[in-house]
Amino acid sequence: MCSVVLKNVSFRYMNQKDFALKNVNLHIKENEFVLILGESGSGKSTLGYLICGLAPNLIPGKVKGEILIDGIDVNSLNKRELIQKVNMLLQDPDAQLTYLTVEDELKFPMENVGVDEEEIKLRTDYLLKKFDLSKLRDTYVFNLSYGQKQRTCIASILALDPKIIILDEPLSHQDEVARKRIIDFLKEMKGKRTIIVMEHRAHALLKLCDRVVVLEKGCVKLNCSVNEALKVGIVNNFNLNDLTKIFPKRSRFMRSRKAILVVRDLWFTYDGRNYILAGVNFKLNKGDLAFIIGPNGAGKSTLGMVLSGMLSPHKGTILVNGINIGSRKVNRGICYVPQNPDLVFLHDTLYEDVLNSALKSMDLKRGRKFTRELIKAFNLWHLRNNDPHSLSRGERVRAAIAIMSALKPRVLIADEPFSGQDKRNIIAIMNCLNYLRERYGITIIIITHEADLAKSIGDKVFLMKNGKLYGEITCTS
Repeated sequence: MCSVVLKNVSFRYMNQKDFALKNVNLHIKENEFVLILGESGSGKSTLGYLICGLAPNLIPGKVKGEILIDGIDVNSLNKRELIQKVNMLLQDPDAQLTYLTVEDELKFPMENVGVDEEEIKLRTDYLLKKFDLSKLRDTYVFNLSYGQKQRTCIASILALDPKIIILDEPLSHQDEVARKRIIDFLKEMKGKRTIIVMEHRAHALLKLCDRVVVLEKGCVKLNCSVNEALKVGIVNNFNLNDLTKIFPKRSRFMRSRKAILVVRDLWFTYDGRNYILAGVNFKLNKGDLAFIIGPNGAGKSTLGMVLSGMLSPHKGTILVNGINIGSRKVNRGICYVPQNPDLVFLHDTLYEDVLNSALKSMDLKRGRKFTRELIKAFNLWHLRNNDPHSLSRGERVRAAIAIMSALKPRVLIADEPFSGQDKRNIIAIMNCLNYLRERYGITIIIITHEADLAKSIGDKVFLMKNGKLYGEITCTS
């Protein structure tokens, strides 16, 4: 058996006043495929943490009610028993990676639970091939792209052959080819495992799942078949395909022909042999909204880190407002918001983080005024005294953008700000970025897999592949 039963389950994180889940009753049958929907902060991830035993064992908090795996209380199972019954893909792959190489991530957990050596080799080779990781098997995991890291984590939890698989936003960091690969694998697994998926891309999985559960503010709002969910129309709230109709074109903003960023023949390598960036050239004007799209591992994030000075280029020219900043350790006027927003937070409260960024270029009185303006513009004022790490992912992304914006850069690079976000948060993030363009003339570069959205609303769209930037598409009003 591999059933899951939750009886009157509530959960509150440590140091939090409100419950993240409230009186949840849910029965997931053996080998059923259940799609969990809900806006960011609705309790989807928390539900997964409780089922797989992460909470409250490793994620502290107060739990009420019963959580049963095959009729056994999840908290009565030892670690070895638990991971062979249920395993979970977390939203943040960096929090899940443990070993040095991709192959190690798959092999060592199997060795730890006593899987036969020959079976280890068979499973490892199969999963590496299945998730397009064979060529990366000896690669240091933290040199992978975010999408490659996520696929490595999926392969590693499957290596243990759990009877219940929980996947939290498995499509969020993936390009179109990788998304199809994951969906195809779920088709193969359907009916052979109990599958629980939390995903904002509802329409990508509706044809596969047996049942839809919708969470709202920690409560089960809907628990029904796919056909019933379609009839009541609630699934449309999680359709990202209509985002292209929401945002205005460039005509809303003052047009400028002033070149703010010029990049010429930019090259970068980590190891001195394999070039991640290979002769990148492009130009952006003041206030432009530019998108960089392309497959996982193309070099998009590396480009953002090189432009911002986090990495030094092997060769090439970077001009900001006509000044060649090259590889000098100076105020480059370019800020990079990483895929993991938690890397930006340095202080105990959101207010302190934004204020300390603002004070790098202005006095205390002006800094406080600017901090208040930014936090309100990003719709985070009610959370200003909170620890930024405690916010939902959508709130953390907006907080990270606010913190970097407080530095008043000429160019702001946001790396995958839409990954794992619901429709409401994507709209909120885009509104924040458009505010920065309109109010301060900041040039925005968004790295994303949302190609349709990029082509619909961007002033310029670049395709990145194998370290090269191809085919600028100028999007007209």
